Amino acid sequence: MAVLAVSPAALGAGTASAQPTAPVGPGPLGVLPASTPPTPDPAAAQTTACLAGTASTTPSIVTKPWAQRQLGYEAAWKFGRGAGQVVAVIDTGVNPLPRLTVAPGGDYVAGTDGRTDCDGHGTIVASQIGAKPAAPGDPTDPSGYAGVAPDATILSVRQYSALYETTTSQPPGRKGQPGDLSTLARSIVWAADQGATVINISEAACGVAGAALGSDDQVGAALQYAVDVKKVVVVAAAGNAEPSGDCRANPSDGVTPPVTAVSPAWWDDYVLAVGSVGEDGRPSPFTLAGPWVDVAAPGEGTVSLNPVGGPALVNQLAPAGNGAPGPIQGTSFATPYVAGTVALVRARFPELTPRQVMARIEATAQAPAGGFDELVGHGVVDPAAAVTVLPAAIAPQGMDQTSAAFVVPPAPPTPSSRPRAVAFIGSAAALGTVLVTFAVLNAVQRSRRCSS
Repeated sequence: MAVLAVSPAALGAGTASAQPTAPVGPGPLGVLPASTPPTPDPAAAQTTACLAGTASTTPSIVTKPWAQRQLGYEAAWKFGRGAGQVVAVIDTGVNPLPRLTVAPGGDYVAGTDGRTDCDGHGTIVASQIGAKPAAPGDPTDPSGYAGVAPDATILSVRQYSALYETTTSQPPGRKGQPGDLSTLARSIVWAADQGATVINISEAACGVAGAALGSDDQVGAALQYAVDVKKVVVVAAAGNAEPSGDCRANPSDGVTPPVTAVSPAWWDDYVLAVGSVGEDGRPSPFTLAGPWVDVAAPGEGTVSLNPVGGPALVNQLAPAGNGAPGPIQGTSFATPYVAGTVALVRARFPELTPRQVMARIEATAQAPAGGFDELVGHGVVDPAAAVTVLPAAIAPQGMDQTSAAFVVPPAPPTPSSRPRAVAFIGSAAALGTVLVTFAVLNAVQRSRRCSS
C-alpha cells in the first residue's frame, strides 16, 4: 500500500503547542468485557501460508542497530534489566526463540496458546522488548543486539493475523481479518488478569473523528480496568498515516482538530501513545499526529531476531507472508522501545503507580525544542534517564497523566466506512520502502476494505 509522504521536520521545528489538558475525543466508557480465556474465531480460515523466511539487506548484521545505539538503553541495565516484569504483547503471536522468554497468553485467531506467529510481526515486536544478548563469541550474531528489557517475560496474546480471513462482524458476503476492537478489549482484560505489568499494543484502528468507533467504548473500559484496577502500564502505537481511507494524516499544528480518530492511542488517560522518528531524529513521514501522542521512539530501519529460521537477525520482512521482503518500519516498531523502557522503570521503581510511570517516561524524554509536539509528543524516549532520575525529582503535578484536548468535529451526515485494519505492507511510492505494521479491525459495518 502506498504511504502518504509527509514532509519531515526537525524535532522542535515548525509550530508546536503546549499539551492541552481538557478531555480528548473518545466517548464514555463501555461495559467491561468478561475475563475469559481467548477462544478462536470460528469463522476464521487461513488463506495465506505462514511466513517461511526473512532476509536482511546484507549477508549478516554485524554492527549494533542504530536505534539501540541512539537510545542507549544498555546504560540503564546497571539498575536492572526488567527482571520480574511481564510484558504482554497483544499482536500476531510470538514464536518461541532461544533468546526470548515467552509465556502462553492464548489465541483469538486459531486456538493456539499464543506462541505461534505466522505473520512475524508480533515476534519482531517482542524481540525489541525482550531479546537477550547473544552469548559471548556466538558467531551467528556478533552485533551486540538486544532488546530493551532482556530479563522481562513476554506474555503472548495472539489477537490478529493478516494471513487469515473471517466473515465475523462483516457485511454479508464480505470477509476481513480476525481481530477487532472487541477482541482487543478482551485481550487487554485477559492480559491484565494474567499478571501483565506492561501491555504493548502495536495496533491502531482508525475512523473519522467525531464518528463512533464501534466497540471502542469497550476498549476504554478495558484500559481503565487495566490501569486503575490491575495497575498495568499500557503502551500503544500512534498509527501510520495513509494517502486515502480511514488513517488519513492529521494536522500537527497544535490548533487544527484531527480528522482521524485512532484507538486505542486516543484514550490518553490510560495509554502512552508512541510516534516514530528516523535516524536523523526527525518525525517519520508515516507517523500519525494527534494531541494524544505522548512520546516517540525509532520506528525506521528496525532490526530484530529472525522470526523464523535463517540468519540470527533480520532487518526485512516479507509483506503478509509473501512478496519481496522490505525494510521493517512503522509506529508498530517504535512502540516496543517504550514498552521495554516501562519494564525497566517498573523493575527499578516498583512503588510507582501506572500514571506516575507514564509521567516519568514523558518527563525524561528528549523534548522537542518547541515543547509538546503532536508528531512526537514530549519527545524521544530516554531509557537511561527514565531509570536514573529519582522519583522526588519529578514534580508532583507531573505524576498524573492528563488527556490532551481537541474539539471533535460533528459526525458527517453519512457515516464513513468502518474503521479497518491498516496493513502498511507493500511498496511505498514516495519512500521506496516497505512499511510493516497492522491495525485491529473495528466491529462497525464498512463498505470497502483496505486494498493491498
